[in-house]
Amino acid sequence: MNDAPYAHIGVLVHNIQEAIERYSRLGLTFMEPHTVEVGHLADEDGQIKQIELRIAFSQEGPPHWELLQAVGDGIYGPHHVGTLHHVAVLAGNPIARREGLVRQGFREVAAQ
Repeated sequence: MNDAPYAHIGVLVHNIQEAIERYSRLGLTFMEPHTVEVGHLADEDGQIKQIELRIAFSQEGPPHWELLQAVGDGIYGPHHVGTLHHVAVLAGNPIARREGLVRQGFREVAAQ
């Protein structure tokens, strides 16, 4: 991966199938939902957790839209549904990118 950042917009939803139908009205098409394992999540409560997320990415982008089905009671919990959940910025050196964003005033709530 080069140093040019790649971003996607994450939206936490209650039901991924219903969300795909809803966001499709914006002219977006989505891949079939699938489950991913997050093996190391430093959650908003400071605990390290493992979780499984049900996700679907838009085919259109960048930026791509990522729909994530709420799970648990942490950063991916249902109390975070209804707002922009995250903007993921991926780069060749994620630690340096994170530090640069924090210096610019962005706040890290959780990390994986």
